[in-house]
Amino acid sequence: MRPIPRIVLLALALTLLGLVALFIPAPGALAAPCPQDRPIPYWWHLRPARPCAGDSVTIVFGSCKPCVDLIGVGPLPDGGLALRVRMDEVCPAIAVCFPDSVELPLGALAAGHHLLALEVVADVVQGDSSAICTIVHHDSLAFEIGCPPPQGLLPYVDMIRIGPPTPCLECPPPPICPGQPIPVFIAGTFPSNCLQFRRIELVPSPEANPLPGPPIVRIVAAVNDCMGWPCDNLPHPWAGGVALPPLPPGAYQLPVQLMIVSMCDSTQVDTTYATLVPFRVAEFCPPPVGCFLVDWDHTGRTGGPCDALVSPDRPAQALMTIQTNVPLAGLQGALHLGGPGLRIAQLEPVGPAAGMRLTWQQTPDGARFVMFADHGAPIPGCPPGGGNNVGLCPPLFFLRVTVAIVPGGTPQPQTLLYATELLGADSTGTGVPECPIATLVMPAATICLGALCDFNGDGHADVRDLVIMVHCVLGSGPCPDTSSAHLDCNRDGRVNIEDVLCCARSILRGGGRDTIPGRPEPGVQVSFGPPVVTPSGVDVTARLSGADRLGAARLALDFPADRYDVSAVDLSGAPADWMHLYEVDGSQLIVGLIGLPQGGTQAATGELALVLRLALKPGQSPGGEVRVAEGEFSGPDGAALEVKLGQPGLRLFGPPRLKLAPSQPNPFTRETRFGVTLDHAADVDVAIHDLSGRLVTTLFHGALPAGTRTFTWNGRRADGTAAPNGLYFTQVRAGGEQAARKIVYLRGN
Repeated sequence: MRPIPRIVLLALALTLLGLVALFIPAPGALAAPCPQDRPIPYWWHLRPARPCAGDSVTIVFGSCKPCVDLIGVGPLPDGGLALRVRMDEVCPAIAVCFPDSVELPLGALAAGHHLLALEVVADVVQGDSSAICTIVHHDSLAFEIGCPPPQGLLPYVDMIRIGPPTPCLECPPPPICPGQPIPVFIAGTFPSNCLQFRRIELVPSPEANPLPGPPIVRIVAAVNDCMGWPCDNLPHPWAGGVALPPLPPGAYQLPVQLMIVSMCDSTQVDTTYATLVPFRVAEFCPPPVGCFLVDWDHTGRTGGPCDALVSPDRPAQALMTIQTNVPLAGLQGALHLGGPGLRIAQLEPVGPAAGMRLTWQQTPDGARFVMFADHGAPIPGCPPGGGNNVGLCPPLFFLRVTVAIVPGGTPQPQTLLYATELLGADSTGTGVPECPIATLVMPAATICLGALCDFNGDGHADVRDLVIMVHCVLGSGPCPDTSSAHLDCNRDGRVNIEDVLCCARSILRGGGRDTIPGRPEPGVQVSFGPPVVTPSGVDVTARLSGADRLGAARLALDFPADRYDVSAVDLSGAPADWMHLYEVDGSQLIVGLIGLPQGGTQAATGELALVLRLALKPGQSPGGEVRVAEGEFSGPDGAALEVKLGQPGLRLFGPPRLKLAPSQPNPFTRETRFGVTLDHAADVDVAIHDLSGRLVTTLFHGALPAGTRTFTWNGRRADGTAAPNGLYFTQVRAGGEQAARKIVYLRGN
């Protein structure tokens, strides 16, 4: 073998010295010391992700921050690795990933557990690029070499996730932390309603083992082997989860079973399937930092499973909520619809996020979105409490999702809407992940097909359906040709007046409107009584005449929501043959009225008086207007009625606008006149005061209509004696407003 030339050895030595020099901190200008506990944003993973023994393995380091540069990675003399990073002290809040990565080939590694020491050296640029301080973190990288057995597939199971969800599409799965509960999320699809999801439970392992290990995760489903009703042959998505007890670091196999039992006897097992799913608990996890939780608004369920209803002529709307202990300036993620036939038609920031910029695009099963603020962090956080328990923070609405039926599509009866790959950002651009906590179920909104309360079969749920339902429930009329499950709106197994209220709440939220003209009914009118000022605000009475010609009604009233809150809506006199309910939607108050036939006859009350109790918000002044926006009416026979209401309204007066005209003549000797102008009726005091503020005489005390009224003062006191020459003031007070002008009295000799 030929000897290696000395010049080649010298060049190789210089190359190795240059590689080592890459990880020696570069000198910089004097700077303030860096806090050594400041996080350095990076992650790592292996390529391939699950290497087998003998595979060529590469370790990849990555980052998403726009102000973070990964300079390089290389070996240290002691066998560990060193990662060199350069980052700005201040970074703008941008919730978009700017991927950056460096990698180092490790070569072929033997099977088994490997642990590499890692030194991360970050140069932090302060202000201009001449001031640099340095952060040094020490970490360890643990991984396994050796192909794990492939995860077996269970019937009807689409996904098994062990550990916290991945915060973004490009990010590797977050570690499973030792000493913390381990979330397990499982989702799948049944081919028909003859298979139904029951629960996911933990079962102790029957194997005796001195070492800690996970229990069995059992999915329990029920098969229709005894109910006698046919299958619908439509896909039915299901999902659920459990939390495993904490485990020490190490590699484990999670036993997962699918047990199918009888619908009539849960102790009778039909079939059991089993598989093993590998997972690893990390050596350690960093201390908890800022994080957030998302969920969906379920207040519209009213006892049933549906968060929103979708029909061909009406999209569904679902509201996402967020709980965060860090103010957020940005948020990104993906939305998924767990079934065919639906699409996401619109996304809209709401609540504290209403002013944030939003971009989004549709995907085959939903949408991806990015929202960020131009300034600050609009989504407020609350201080961590109870050991960083974000669940103590108040949930806030931040995104409204509109779901529509794909033209020509056939949605499932129920479709889950859920979010994945969520990542937040604070005002400095630092990433804020979802909280890695154990959840029993994946947060999702349930979108149901069709109007559940469409009893006349016209494809719409409106007040006419309420009339049919009331007659059916109270036995005063025939029941619609449908099953009891359709009438059972709140899914409690019984059909009663509570189901009428459940359907009424759905219709209040706009269940649908029929465009076919109804029967003309000129005898129904809506009018307002005068407003009544109360200690908390104002009461407004809306009178509905011709109520004896109605079976049900829905009124939408616009009110000044910027000034008032609706504290209550009362039906004056509480007539026994009517019930009511209401809901506030932004600046609209929606009221439902349902007639209750007594002894088989229609409601007899001829006029209904609804008292709207409006409470003035702190710091607001009275004012604005209440106006009828729209109305829907049905006769006692369930037929649609055409009622021409117009748009009757009532002004809620605030303090009157007051104008006091100059006195004429001024100065005066015998008498002087002046005008007082009001923009609306009010109680008024008109008086004369002397220069020291003492009352000389009262010219008027009482109510005045809108317009101008002229007053005269003849220079005399309240007791009729002449006032002395001098300077006086005319003063007018009305509804908390006041005005004054100077006058000079010269009575002569």
